[in-house]
Amino acid sequence: KAAEATERYVDALATVADSLDEDDPSRADLHLEEAGMRLSLLEQPDEAEQVYRRVIEMAPERIEAYQALHRMLDGTERSAELAEILRSEADLQEGPERVGTLHRLADLQAGPLEERENARDPLTELLESEPGDSDAHQKLHTVLEALGDTEGLAAALRAQADVVSDTAQRAALLARAATLYEELE
Repeated sequence: KAAEATERYVDALATVADSLDEDDPSRADLHLEEAGMRLSLLEQPDEAEQVYRRVIEMAPERIEAYQALHRMLDGTERSAELAEILRSEADLQEGPERVGTLHRLADLQAGPLEERENARDPLTELLESEPGDSDAHQKLHTVLEALGDTEGLAAALRAQADVVSDTAQRAALLARAATLYEELE
């Protein structure tokens, strides 16, 4: 009986939300609450996913919907959908959250999706805002090597050398870049 009462409440919540004007921010709030309850209390993941996607359509600035879909899709075989969600999520984020999301997106594209060319973009974007991120540099080097982009790899090594404070590491990066440039000639 409690489950039935909860389901009636969630259905009523959806009805109220749908009765509001499309530009009323409460509409997205109510649908987010509905989706959360469908997922956690009613164990209706498919319905919850549909509601989260509707929230994204009606209020694309609502990061909570992207984050919920991210959690739902993480660890599934739906890597391409997860990559789209991560891209949108990163576009709405700033600071450390954005850095983490871009890393996750690049890992997904370079790994399970085997879209190394696409992995280059979030890493480049990440390094524009966080030039000292050594993990991002290493991931970019790996992607560029896998793509056979010798010129891009040499440029990436030089860019990393520009932000490294350790003299020996800087010299090693520049030496490797020089070797790659020689190979190009």
